[in-house]
Amino acid sequence: MSVRRGAILLAVFASLALAVVHLRAEQTRCASSILRMESEWVRLRSELWGVQTRMARARAPDRIHDRATYLATGLVPPGTKEEIKKDEVERLAVVTPTKRSRPSMTPSTRRDSRSKSPRPE
Repeated sequence: MSVRRGAILLAVFASLALAVVHLRAEQTRCASSILRMESEWVRLRSELWGVQTRMARARAPDRIHDRATYLATGLVPPGTKEEIKKDEVERLAVVTPTKRSRPSMTPSTRRDSRSKSPRPE
């Protein structure tokens, strides 16, 4: 084997060794990047869970009622006695359109006609 062939062979092996070292370093960088992204993903998921929990607590009916009472907005939550009274007054005051074949009846007239009909027993 000549010196020239030996030098070429040595250069090829050296370049292969450098390529392997470079690829290993790149693999290590990629693995580190993946671990960093996964830990960031876990942190973001826990943060999202916390935000969703806070939103659910803020949307709770009791919390909304307490906040409305605290701010003294005058709003009445649905289902309370004040809300029912207000709703009945509005229903009695408004004439609702009915089907074409029936004559127009107010809600109070409808209630009266229902109460007069015989009930099946």
